[in-house]
Amino acid sequence: MEILVEVKGLRDETSLAILRETYEYPHSEEYLSRKLDVPLSSCRKKIKTLLSLGLLGEEMRVYNVKGECISFYRSKVRPQ
Repeated sequence: MEILVEVKGLRDETSLAILRETYEYPHSEEYLSRKLDVPLSSCRKKIKTLLSLGLLGEEMRVYNVKGECISFYRSKVRPQ
């Protein structure tokens, strides 16, 4: 994990927590925001960074009753 911490975008605990939370099961932005107690906008920014680094992937998309698309993300790396 020490090597990953050096990667830009992983210098904070929130990014690492997102990778830990999404390793076994995919989760939505809203779930991660609530679970990690961070603002949704911050969570989205961290997810975007992790996606661009290839450390997180979009597992699936579902539509809620309002017709809104909800993406679920899963870690591509095994956190320690």
